[in-house]
Amino acid sequence: MLTKKHMAYVEMENYFFSNITGRKYLSLFSNPDFDTDTWQALFHLPLDKLVNTYSTGMKKKLAIVGALKLDKDILILNEAFNGQDIESNQILKLVLQRLCEQGKTIIVTSHVVEIMLDVCNYIHYLTAGAIYKTYPVNDFIELKIEILSAIEKNASDMLNKAFL
Repeated sequence: MLTKKHMAYVEMENYFFSNITGRKYLSLFSNPDFDTDTWQALFHLPLDKLVNTYSTGMKKKLAIVGALKLDKDILILNEAFNGQDIESNQILKLVLQRLCEQGKTIIVTSHVVEIMLDVCNYIHYLTAGAIYKTYPVNDFIELKIEILSAIEKNASDMLNKAFL
């Protein structure tokens, strides 16, 4: 039976206690096999500095590393790529790929479809709060044609009016 204890969740906006260092935050999660120093080097995290001095992207990376330290079967990431620089986005894509190769289930939410096209095996397109359509990786071209082309056409028509 699948329960919350099988999942790790990273919120869009993470909360950290004031006056806690990144290292202290990660120490709250028990996993003796987790190599904090390697993850610190990979994500360039200043773990010995107070988290309240971190940028938005660094806080997101710290929260993701904390979730990874939990080593759950299911990882839910809400807007994981927001606030990240190019290098961090690419590293996160590689991390997600490795986790999938290990048999983990990763659920990523994003408003940026281009990122989803790079990292997902399935994309569930939501509209009006419900799944409108599910696209497996082999149908991502169809998603681009159906959804993105319609958006571009509507925007193009409005832009033509706006720039008259």
